Amino acid sequence: MTENKHIKFIDYMRVFATICVIMSHIITNTYSYNKIEHTYIYIIFDVILNYSLVAVPIFLMITGYLLLDDRKKITLKKCFKYIYRVLIVLLFFGTIFNCVETIFDTKSFRFENFMIAFKDVCVGKSWNHMWYIYMLMCMYMILPFFRIIAANIDKHTYFIFLTVIWIINFALSSVPALDWIHDYFPIYGVYIFYLFAGDYIRKYSFEIDLSLIRKILFVLVFIASILHNFKALENLQVCLAYNGVFSSLFAICLFEYFTKKINKNNVVSKVICVISDNSFGIYIMHMIFVNFIIKFLRINFYSYENFSFIIFVFEIIIVLLCSLTVSMIMKKIPYLKKFM
Repeated sequence: MTENKHIKFIDYMRVFATICVIMSHIITNTYSYNKIEHTYIYIIFDVILNYSLVAVPIFLMITGYLLLDDRKKITLKKCFKYIYRVLIVLLFFGTIFNCVETIFDTKSFRFENFMIAFKDVCVGKSWNHMWYIYMLMCMYMILPFFRIIAANIDKHTYFIFLTVIWIINFALSSVPALDWIHDYFPIYGVYIFYLFAGDYIRKYSFEIDLSLIRKILFVLVFIASILHNFKALENLQVCLAYNGVFSSLFAICLFEYFTKKINKNNVVSKVICVISDNSFGIYIMHMIFVNFIIKFLRINFYSYENFSFIIFVFEIIIVLLCSLTVSMIMKKIPYLKKFM
């Protein structure tokens, strides 16, 4: 969640990342809710899933690009406003989502269920996609400290700083014995890495052309996505996801591509503008429609075989449009619009 300044490439990146989030959650939730055989269709969508995971890195780099800019005056009071805004969204929507889950599970609802739902949100339990809101709140809490670092570090030291964080996180993701760190420290370094990477790309241009590297990483993500489905090579998963060696670098190259290839100041189309302005609301609301399609309507796009991709795209469009509509409606509600 960032300030809405209509910088063209940021609007396009928000829309791209928003669609990627919807794609990834449709795939993962369909797979987890149904028994899916590891056929060629499963592998194809696993590849799509691994590409779509660039969404979180892109959102965080946008946040770093905007909020670590030392030319902007962001006071402690403003940081508290960011924290308060996210906290209210977390408590309000997290409690609603937990109540919805209770209704679906028990087919009934009592007042004590509401209190349990609220308590669960307070201790970090809500729908899976809300993890990002918890993490974002932590980021805002430490934002003043991050801004001091970003404002007082030279280019060479900045690059070393980012490299060290990236190496440490790749090492952590490669050692199963250290998995507990990710569970109990939700703001572990890979998210900090992306935040600062966004600021680094804003300040400095890379001395080498990343187009070839970006293409190579695209191919490597594809190969790793295919091969990790084979039991003997399943450890290749450490090359994918947010802290994967291939996926993380691919996300960096993709972000850099957006910043250079899309003019920063030109007028952006109204459709892109509207989706970008509502990207936060879409993120919050989209899982309601994803769950409705998968759990209530029981649509499993994997089962349509050769037509799976068509059904998948149709689901993306429906979820995007429904989430966008709800977000736009919430922006019209007097008190709620302040938080959307």
